Amino acid sequence: MKKLLLLLAAIIIVLSYYLFKKETEINPVSSFTPVLTPSTNSLQASSSPSPEIQNSNSKTFIFENFHGEKVDGGGFKFDYPKSWYNNGQYFSPQRVKFYDLLSVNAPMYFDLVSTEIFDQTELKYTIEHSKRYAKDSAAVIDNQNFKKYDLIDNDSYGGSGAGRVIIYFGPDINLFGEKYVLIFHWEEKPLTASMEGNDPEIFNKIVSTLKFIK
Repeated sequence: MKKLLLLLAAIIIVLSYYLFKKETEINPVSSFTPVLTPSTNSLQASSSPSPEIQNSNSKTFIFENFHGEKVDGGGFKFDYPKSWYNNGQYFSPQRVKFYDLLSVNAPMYFDLVSTEIFDQTELKYTIEHSKRYAKDSAAVIDNQNFKKYDLIDNDSYGGSGAGRVIIYFGPDINLFGEKYVLIFHWEEKPLTASMEGNDPEIFNKIVSTLKFIK
C-alpha cells in the first residue's frame, strides 16, 4: 500500500512538471516588462504672446528739457511698460542703480550726440568695429529714417562685454541752434550682468512708439 502511494505521488509530480513546461512554451513570461509612459519634459511650443506695450499698461516719456533748458521744438516722446523704471534717460525692468556718473545698470537709454564730435566718439568706433548679431538695417519711425545696428559686444567693460547690443541711429535734431544725433541704445547685459525682464523685443517696441513733437 505504501509503495502504491509513493508511485501515485511520483506520477502526479511528473505530470505537473510536464503541464507547467508545456504552458510556459506557449505563453513565455518575462521577468521584466518595461512600461512606457509619455514624457512630461517634452518640448512644447509656448503659447505666451510676444511682449508688447498695451496702452493700458504703459507710461509716456516726454523729452522737453535739455540740460535745464526747456525745448521748444525738437522734442519727442515714446511709451514704455508701466512696470519699468525710468531715471532721466535710462529705462529698466529693474530699479535703476548708479555706480558713478557713467556706470548705470539700466539696459536701455537714449542719447543726443553732437554732430560736431560724433566722428571722435566711442559710439562710432563701436558701430564700425563690432561683430554683427544681425545685418545692418533701416527703419522708418514717425516718418523719420533710422539705421539699426544689431551688434555683439565682447570687451566694452574692461575685457567683458554687454553681449548683444542694439543701436537705433536716428535723424539730426536741432536744439538751440546745434545739431544732435538721436540714439537709442540697448544692452543684453548692462555692466556685464544679465537682468530679468530685459527683452530686446520690448526695446524694439518702445522705440517703435517714438513720436516727434513739432
